[in-house]
Amino acid sequence: MTKSFNNTNKAIILKPMSMEHMPKTYDWISDPKFRKLFMVRGISSWEEHINYFENLLRDDTQQAYAMFLGDHHFGNCGLKYINNFEKSAELWIYIGNNEAKGVGLGGLALDMLLKNGINHFSLISIYVHVAVNNKWAKKLYIKNGFFEYGDCSEEWKNRDVKMVKMLWRAK
Repeated sequence: MTKSFNNTNKAIILKPMSMEHMPKTYDWISDPKFRKLFMVRGISSWEEHINYFENLLRDDTQQAYAMFLGDHHFGNCGLKYINNFEKSAELWIYIGNNEAKGVGLGGLALDMLLKNGINHFSLISIYVHVAVNNKWAKKLYIKNGFFEYGDCSEEWKNRDVKMVKMLWRAK
């Protein structure tokens, strides 16, 4: 039975990422279409996947969350490279469940991450890297106060697609 994401009040919950979220996440990142859309490199085996997330969960500069609508895990998001000195971080969001795409859940997660960044980490700037051809994501970020800002980080260079860095500043 599939979950309908269109006829809901869209109250999502961000749960701190844990090992219980790994099987579904692995299913998503194993899908070639998902890997291409989100430019996933590496992590091809279950063991590499678990190792990656164990390191992420121990890293104080990262906060990762599983996104839920009711009891349905539909994607993951978080903040990485949290810099307490500069009060900045990089934001990331991906929706793994195809039924959950395009119905506004990413925007809800974005709003929650921005508030979390301000309230829990006192961030004043948050940036995101977006593929230039990902028009829906660019539109979402612009609608929420992001603007194109400089070159992408080294991590995002030499990809199959050109990336743009977008920046948001707290008011």
